[in-house]
Amino acid sequence: MRRSLPVDRRRWREPQPGRRLSVEPSGLVVHINGWPGTGKLKIARHLAERLGAGLADNHTLINPAEALFARSDPLYRSLRSAVRQSVFEYLERAAAERSFIFTDALSDDATDTRAFEDCAALAQKRGARFVAVVIDCDVEENLKRLTRAGRSKLHKLTDPEVLLGLRRAHRLLRGRSDRLIEIDVTTLGADEAAAAIAARIAEPSTVRWRRSCRRRSCSTASLWDRRRYRPDRSRSEERGEHRSAVPENARSHRQRRAP
Repeated sequence: MRRSLPVDRRRWREPQPGRRLSVEPSGLVVHINGWPGTGKLKIARHLAERLGAGLADNHTLINPAEALFARSDPLYRSLRSAVRQSVFEYLERAAAERSFIFTDALSDDATDTRAFEDCAALAQKRGARFVAVVIDCDVEENLKRLTRAGRSKLHKLTDPEVLLGLRRAHRLLRGRSDRLIEIDVTTLGADEAAAAIAARIAEPSTVRWRRSCRRRSCSTASLWDRRRYRPDRSRSEERGEHRSAVPENARSHRQRRAP
């Protein structure tokens, strides 16, 4: 019979430092990744309005360097890195309830992975939920959007051959996050895509449920292992290969004393 704890021991325990609470974080860090020309910036603007979030698209971060230096100039990379680092440092200090959206065109290589992990680290430092959104569309639609008027003025990629080379050689990065949302925007407008992403973000989180299921599955599996996969001695018994540890002369002695 299971005995309950004494009343004086049934106390509320304060959360321990470093332990994760079950309360959903109020802030968000949303990272939108997609090929150049898929409409990331327009979608991000509509999503920012829906979420009341700040927007730091990749061109806002790199255009100061694009406007002042050629990419072959060492100062280009230095300025680009300094601007990005400064923005991230300020976002770390922003109010915890605020949300932020980033856009990027990241592939599955080491350099782009590190850039993605910067956003994941920012979310962790802010105690925010990190949502990764991957946007894609058909090649034909991608090429059509890539060559629209006005992109070159914003220092955006407009060369179809470069885009086709990127799509052939790489895969869009899908990094680790609290929630991954993949969406095909071939037939969607920017506001429609933003509405679909916002709806997915608003869905109840199943992280705690999955963790509890994982714990139950592990405990069930261990019980199953204990029942089915017995120690080596028991398996050898089932195969008829087990030999008792009792010496032969002791067994014969017990047999002689048996009635």
